[in-house]
Amino acid sequence: MNYRDQGQCQFELENNQICGQSRWVEYHHITPLAHGGQDQLENLITLCSEHHKQVHLIK
Repeated sequence: MNYRDQGQCQFELENNQICGQSRWVEYHHITPLAHGGQDQLENLITLCSEHHKQVHLIK
């Protein structure tokens, strides 16, 4: 995953570019484990801590 995402936040900004932050990154389950998601590459995305918080607030 680090190779795929190049260790950068993959959150898509309003200008259709990715955040790209490489400090304080975390891994986010696109489909939560509690909802049947799995620990597989296809279900994980790298996000910076700020965007990780935002994603969870939106849901």
